[in-house]
Amino acid sequence: MSCPYFQPDCPERALPIDAASCPQCRRLLKRCSGCGARNRAFANFCRSCGADLAPSQANWVSFKGSPQRLGLIAASLPGREASRGESLEVQEKGCQLQLGDPCRSLLGYDRHLIAISQGGSIEVCDPELPPPSLRLKADGPVSCEPCIDRGILYLGSPGRLTAYSLGGLSLENPRLTALWQLPLSGTPVQALTVLDNRLYVTVFHQDGRKDVQVIEDLERNPPAAARVLHTSHRLSWAAADPASRQVIFLSQQGDSTRLCTVTHVAGRAELGSQELSHIPQPFADNVPIALLGGKIFGVFGDEEKLCRLDARTGEFEQSLGTDTKLFSLSRGRDRSWDGDGVQIDTNGVIFLRAGFKDPFSPLERVVKGSPLIVQGRAAVLGMQDGRLRIYDLRRLPRNDVRRLTGDGEPISALAAFDNYIAAGNAKGIVKVFEILDRSSAA
Repeated sequence: MSCPYFQPDCPERALPIDAASCPQCRRLLKRCSGCGARNRAFANFCRSCGADLAPSQANWVSFKGSPQRLGLIAASLPGREASRGESLEVQEKGCQLQLGDPCRSLLGYDRHLIAISQGGSIEVCDPELPPPSLRLKADGPVSCEPCIDRGILYLGSPGRLTAYSLGGLSLENPRLTALWQLPLSGTPVQALTVLDNRLYVTVFHQDGRKDVQVIEDLERNPPAAARVLHTSHRLSWAAADPASRQVIFLSQQGDSTRLCTVTHVAGRAELGSQELSHIPQPFADNVPIALLGGKIFGVFGDEEKLCRLDARTGEFEQSLGTDTKLFSLSRGRDRSWDGDGVQIDTNGVIFLRAGFKDPFSPLERVVKGSPLIVQGRAAVLGMQDGRLRIYDLRRLPRNDVRRLTGDGEPISALAAFDNYIAAGNAKGIVKVFEILDRSSAA
């Protein structure tokens, strides 16, 4: 089947079976696993047979990459199977963006970078295509971490939540289409989470209360009003696991910490909770929890212990270290935790499986949301002084240091998608880097 973008100079003949891009216009192709037809970026259904097009595992669709909050992209890099002696190579791409105000979030979908500023400016670029990028304006200011699900971008602003279709970005005259907007009773905070056609949002009220609310039937336009599931003055970030069809968050009242679990059963979202025991109190509500292989990972107590809990029983299982400011986790082939990850403490970065710590200088600090892991190959830290540290996981402690600008503006957002790393700073500058094994870049 020919190029789905219908560019005048694109070939009419059938595309090569393994083509990831059109050889003429160079735009991304999504191959249907059923009939083999090529489709445009952001498409949800095959243009030939109508089958669902599965989202790519190389997408970075929400804060820390996925609703599980692992800080991980599990897609393979070109050359990943090369000898362990091969070193990592970092190449800057040509798509530098300038948002005009601080970069709030970076998302990656179908090889496109979606950069979102604090004020609601959006720029979209494909690292494999020449500039210019596409500049759009959405509803702002952005008060929580946005997400993408099946080609729809969800943005939260004080008192409202808006859904935008990304499908129009692949048209001859690209556009961002607002699908609906729902009022909220307060300000959405933390990170938006989508699971099974439901969107979960944490809402902050002026009296200090926080609600976890759910918006159901996202395919309706507009969906029904948000429904409150749980209220507390202290709530953790939410994490979700598509395999178990559960959304999990922590709630604290006084000295009692409860594990709250929303389970999707027979078309309904059912909330249950249980008190946690044998864990340090309280939990760190400024560090997102992670959910992986039936285990919860969170930071607890005055010593800031990174702990692993059983997601079903809430039982404490393991302490992975103290003084934890940030962390990310990798996973094995069975989609459970493989014992590896990256932990940030006050004085440096710790690589869990290697048991190795690389210390920081006295004034160095890592920004919120960092680090991220390109599984089996690289770990990336965004620093307060504007630097990126890109570690070669096969050759620790070797790392490549890059800067977005020369003025030391703090890194404010990171993302990894396909074989790219994107970083944005407090000045609104965004750059994209390609990571390759030296053998594949030759």
